[in-house]
Amino acid sequence: MPRKRHNPEQIPGKLREVGVSLAKEQTVAVAVRQIAVTGTDLLPLAQRVRRSEHRPGRRLKQLEQENARLKRAVSNLTLES
Repeated sequence: MPRKRHNPEQIPGKLREVGVSLAKEQTVAVAVRQIAVTGTDLLPLAQRVRRSEHRPGRRLKQLEQENARLKRAVSNLTLES
């Protein structure tokens, strides 16, 4: 049976769900079962998130995309006026 791959966008949400479950004093096994990940897959997921947070180039690209989106929104509003 093929392994399920998690999208990079899904991983932070899944880790937050685990954090919430652990804050409710549930065991790690229960928390991991809720997000449909094995216990051995949890650590690599967390490490992948930490690595992606430390990539300044990736953050710069996100900021540039957001800036372009905002510029388009402003230009559309000024053209409508």
